[in-house]
Amino acid sequence: MLKKGQLEDVVIEEKNKKLYIGNLNKEVSNQDLKDYFEKFGTTVNAYIICKPGSTISKGFGYVIYEDISSANKVLSIKNHSLKGQKLIVSKFKNKKEQNDHKALKGAENVISPSDKMIKNHLNNEVYDYDQ
Repeated sequence: MLKKGQLEDVVIEEKNKKLYIGNLNKEVSNQDLKDYFEKFGTTVNAYIICKPGSTISKGFGYVIYEDISSANKVLSIKNHSLKGQKLIVSKFKNKKEQNDHKALKGAENVISPSDKMIKNHLNNEVYDYDQ
């Protein structure tokens, strides 16, 4: 039986084998996706997400590799394209990670006055923010 820490390690390892594939051409099939990404290693699964109750692609899918090194090989290549469409390829993120990322991205340009003072203090600069 796995201990809690070991189970978390297994979950993280499995998650790191899964890639998000976006900007898919609507004509790409599950088999097309699998065939393209099999060039980088053995896939466990490759599938496209469809609109509910239909076979119409939502333009993204997932590829799951047998091992992390294959997924990392894909990520190390910056430009992928399939059926004439440049793909967006990234590590899989669950809903919570996506929401956390969106929240951080939205907040990255917001600097509180205390943050400004700390940054300026570190730079040995003095500003009057009330002007």
